[in-house]
Amino acid sequence: MTWVIWLVVFTVVSVMVLEVVATLLYHRYVSAGNRAAMNTLLVKKKNSTMSTPYTLYETHPFTGWTLNPFYVNKLGQRIHNKLGFRAKTDFVEKTEALRIYCAGGSTTYCTDIDETDLTWPSLLEKKLQISLGRSVEVINGGVGGFNTYQSFIRLSAYLDYLHPQLVIVYLNKNDLTSFYNPPAHITKIFPDFSNAMRSLNFYEMGKNILAWTRYSALLKLLAAYQISLQQLNVLPYVYQLQTQPDVPRMLDWRLDLAVISTMQKNIIAVCASRKIPVLYVTEVVHDAVLAPYMAQIHQLVRELARSDQRCYAFDLAAIFPYEKELFIDKLHFTPKGCQKMADLLAAHLLSQSLVSPKER
Repeated sequence: MTWVIWLVVFTVVSVMVLEVVATLLYHRYVSAGNRAAMNTLLVKKKNSTMSTPYTLYETHPFTGWTLNPFYVNKLGQRIHNKLGFRAKTDFVEKTEALRIYCAGGSTTYCTDIDETDLTWPSLLEKKLQISLGRSVEVINGGVGGFNTYQSFIRLSAYLDYLHPQLVIVYLNKNDLTSFYNPPAHITKIFPDFSNAMRSLNFYEMGKNILAWTRYSALLKLLAAYQISLQQLNVLPYVYQLQTQPDVPRMLDWRLDLAVISTMQKNIIAVCASRKIPVLYVTEVVHDAVLAPYMAQIHQLVRELARSDQRCYAFDLAAIFPYEKELFIDKLHFTPKGCQKMADLLAAHLLSQSLVSPKER
């Protein structure tokens, strides 16, 4: 019996030591925002659409998810306005400024950059203001994970409120995401993605966290990684992923370029109905697996250019330098990369007379 007692004592002491160490690590390495998000997700309310200042996204009835207006970043800054756009201030419906709307996903939103002033839409705004000598407002309409269909819905909803004089679309890779992420049993994706996507649900995000995690620092530490992913990546919960998808097999099987082309033309059509020019920009993605599929979408973009419809294409991917200091990963820009993007895009807009010093 003595050894049993010693084993119990050893186990209890070990657990206590682990809990103390985990507590120290938890408060040292897990941000206050992620800790608060975990406390929120531990309250498992089925079909919950609740959001807190610590969740980047919130649910949306038409796009599945959108930006949380109350989100506070790692620097303690509230970086979304009341409409859920990445902006320091709320928009006014009418403005004398040259207003440009930038549609896209995380590479337009600039997910990995905390300072809004260092994102490429903000840098483009500053660059054009200097070059044109007039007030310019570049609206960052990007939402992480959005494909062209979702961007079309978002743009259509705000087009007659914001009245942009130019729409820029920087979005290619996420159109592939929509075809390789849904469950494997889906053979063909509907044009509205209704059989592949569902709305974000915070209950789903939190249900895999053990109920007794709230009582253990060790379990909280183990769950912190999951919470970190939830802050930036809602795709597993929207597409109901069970395992990592076999990307080439899924794309070879069900990629439908006609669906992507239709969504691109929808954006062109809604802008043409308001006589707003559209500039499509090929997205810079350095991924060997996706390269052949990206090439197909880039070709679609190049074929969209029609001056009679005031639709133009800028093949940025063909000229953007691949230098390590410009990229966080295979597609997201560093602040230096954002500056390069803004410089190249501004030069193209000016050279093609898509923007001008005076009102058109």
